[in-house]
Amino acid sequence: MKYKIEIFIFALVLFSSFFMLKSIYAQEFSPIAKLAQDYILRLNDDLRETNNIVPVSSKDSVVINPEAIEQEAIAESINTISKTVDEVTVEKERVITEIKEQVKQDIDASIIEIRKKNTRTPAYELQKAVDVERTVLFDNIADTIQEITPVKSVLQTEKIEALRSEVDNSLQIIKTNLEEESGLPVNFERSKRDVRETLIKFQQVLEEKKTIIESRQGNLIFEDADGDGISDYDELYVYKTDPKNARTKEGEKTDGEKIREGINPLSDTGEKIAYQDPREDKESFVSSSYRVDKVQLIKEENKIAFEGIALPNTYITLYIFSTPIIVTVKTDEQGKWNYELKEELENGEHQIYVASVESSGKIIARSNPILFTKSAEAATIGIAGSIDNSVSTQNFLKDNFILITLATFIAIVILGMMFIGNHKTIASAVTELKSHVESR
Repeated sequence: MKYKIEIFIFALVLFSSFFMLKSIYAQEFSPIAKLAQDYILRLNDDLRETNNIVPVSSKDSVVINPEAIEQEAIAESINTISKTVDEVTVEKERVITEIKEQVKQDIDASIIEIRKKNTRTPAYELQKAVDVERTVLFDNIADTIQEITPVKSVLQTEKIEALRSEVDNSLQIIKTNLEEESGLPVNFERSKRDVRETLIKFQQVLEEKKTIIESRQGNLIFEDADGDGISDYDELYVYKTDPKNARTKEGEKTDGEKIREGINPLSDTGEKIAYQDPREDKESFVSSSYRVDKVQLIKEENKIAFEGIALPNTYITLYIFSTPIIVTVKTDEQGKWNYELKEELENGEHQIYVASVESSGKIIARSNPILFTKSAEAATIGIAGSIDNSVSTQNFLKDNFILITLATFIAIVILGMMFIGNHKTIASAVTELKSHVESR
């Protein structure tokens, strides 16, 4: 009997331990818990490096307020990924410009050198020999660089290598054309070397950005396991839907279709998302990476078109006020989005917010309000005609007090010179004023 009791107790402890370990394992390695833990570790590292403050224990933090920590981690993740993709976009533009300039300088230098040695061949004939091939090359450089994403290492390496070969081949064609036209040898080894070095540095930058993006699980932004139009990242961290099931809740519509139509994908009844009002939001993360870059009036249809930036390959919510209009649009792999407002908007001043919103309607991350003005002739970012003239005048006088005082003083001097017969001309006095202003 005694041994039976001990065996029973042992089995009970073993059974309990199994479920306890299972629970801990699930919490430790669930995607959101992992994101939150990584976020806390980064915070702790920042504290150590800056102020030598005793770091917060990830275990204690999660116990204190796990929901708040997870929300902060997701917001930080979204913001960091958005900014990193922004930086990659800027780097792409720089690389495109640099490669084009490297190629152009070498070609131009070769044409100048040919003209020095062979004046019989007109410069325009030499230019014609390179224009077509160079134009095609420049277009291909821009297209290839823009297609590259920082999280697809194998693909980006192949594309960069293919681009380097294409530059070499195009320069060889241009070299042959110039040599046939002029009868003189041409050498493009310098531009080939410069382009190769530029692409190597570009690839290094991409690897650095890839590390940052993947540390925030951003590689999941470019994956869609169930093909419902929502990235795996959004499914896990924004909507809390199942990334392996296009219909997290049974029904006719996929999760993606529900999001586009403003339906809560976690609802069994098809209830609409109860969107939080961004004007009353005091808690969510305000991200500088959520932007409206362009507002344009389409006169023929009296509609407004918007363009901007947000988290790549994801659904975002646009809030347009004064008239409350809420719409959902999807960004591309660069984070770019555009939307043509179907409703007619009255003339006047308005504001728009760009946000990531979870299934319940709560805002995770958003922009500051972006102001824009619509008139019968145009739509522009910013407020037009709303500044009080007296305030504007006061600000001008305040901001330019020293300059105005200096101008008044020199004007008095000019008048004095005129009255006392000084030979100094008004023109020279004006020149003096200009030099004073430019030296400020």
